[in-house]
Amino acid sequence: MRTKLFFMSAGLVAHAATAQVTLFSEDFESGTLAPGWIWQGSAPLFTSPGGFDGSSYCLGKESWDQSFPPAPNGAGPLVFHPIPFDSTVEYSVTVDMRVSNPLNITAIANCGLAWFDPVTGDFTGGGLWSTDTTWQQLFSLPSLYDPAPWWFGPDAQFGLAVVTNPSATGAFTYYDNILVQGSDFPTDVANPQGQPTFNVIPNPVVDYAVINLADDVEVSDVVVIDQQGRLVRMQRFRPDGRNVLDMSDLVAGSYLLRVMDRKGTTTLRVVKL
Repeated sequence: MRTKLFFMSAGLVAHAATAQVTLFSEDFESGTLAPGWIWQGSAPLFTSPGGFDGSSYCLGKESWDQSFPPAPNGAGPLVFHPIPFDSTVEYSVTVDMRVSNPLNITAIANCGLAWFDPVTGDFTGGGLWSTDTTWQQLFSLPSLYDPAPWWFGPDAQFGLAVVTNPSATGAFTYYDNILVQGSDFPTDVANPQGQPTFNVIPNPVVDYAVINLADDVEVSDVVVIDQQGRLVRMQRFRPDGRNVLDMSDLVAGSYLLRVMDRKGTTTLRVVKL
């Protein structure tokens, strides 16, 4: 049996959605993880058949007792991918999930948006969950998210987390066809006073651009958005380094370059030749 469910993440405020921009999608059909994914515990497992649609592969994650090395702080084994954060964006998640629970000890598949500190292993956030052993396709309502908790370190990242509950034993949780969208994702050119400042050299860009961040900018996510509002590039930059943005594989045209740190967001238009 396959079931479609519609969820609102606990503790989050729902708002009416308008225009939707795809920020992240993954169907795992390659049978490997693309660059950008990180995990705790054992390396992720790929198995088939996958997903609500019976696709070739899905992502599997073990219960804590089967993790090597064990996930830190007693947390459930986690797989994470960063996504640009904006406190004004209403995010929504779609995912196919199921569990394998041969010992019949509560096993919960969790998938949602969260803050994750890769140094300490701490993470926090709301999400979709399932204990069903058959595939379910779940949707979350568009919701606003808060900035990183104050106790998280400077390397904290916002993104998609899939995790098996810490109390599960002898179990696996499985995920497929993940889609993260943002409603009203800002695509306007703005540089509000007090927001992170930067410049781009050269502009127009042929293949590579150097991003110079102001000294007061913290660790920043830099994203590139095309004229259709699609996220086409994301990198993490530091103000104390030579930050080079590779645009060599992008088609010629106008793009929005957005720098985001804990103070806010600044957007600049760049031209790719």
